Amino acid sequence: MRGVIGFIVALQGALGFLGQVFTDGNGWGVLPNWVDLSPAVYLAIAALGLALLGWDEADRRKKRAASAGKGN
Repeated sequence: MRGVIGFIVALQGALGFLGQVFTDGNGWGVLPNWVDLSPAVYLAIAALGLALLGWDEADRRKKRAASAGKGN
């Protein structure tokens, strides 16, 4: 579940950043409709989402390695 949430958060952060920096100043995605944030905050939100994705993937690999070790 962390991976799905991380993907959504990273996507919203990236869309908000790209929309503000490369267009007329309006962010893309859902977040700009609710709050007015700076591009740096959108980058931080995207980094948080990527961290959640990384945490989920590391946890998956750890569980996979533990289950493979039990089978031997």
